[in-house]
Order: sequence, then structure tokens, then C-alpha cells
Amino acid sequence: MEIGDRVKVVRIDAYTRYVYAAEGIPNPVGEIGIVTEMRYNHNMKIFEVSVLIEGTEYIFERWQLMKII
Repeated sequence: MEIGDRVKVVRIDAYTRYVYAAEGIPNPVGEIGIVTEMRYNHNMKIFEVSVLIEGTEYIFERWQLMKII
């Protein structure tokens, strides 16, 4: 996966699903977007991927995304 790739959100964790529901944020599973940034978060020890979906920027982990060829 690289910057500029088209990706599909295939899964999110239960906590994220709970927070999205509480804040009224639509569930992004099944949505397609473009990778805009990739970085390693040293504090959380995870690799984060920023994805632009219909004008909104979301942050995911790589395991939550599937590259579209």
C-alpha cells in the first residue's frame, strides 16, 4: 500500500464502531477512498494510514484496509 492507492475499508474494531455510533459518524466499512498519508505512531506502536473518503479524512490501521487493484 502506498500514497495515492485506492483502498476499501473492510473492517473496524468494536471500540471504533462504538465511538462512531456515539458521535453520529457514519460507519465507513465498505467505503472506498484514497491513501493520503502513511506513518508510524511511536506512542501507540502502530502503523497509521490516512484515507480521504468523500472529502473527509479518516485514520485507519493497515489491517482495516484492502487495496483495490
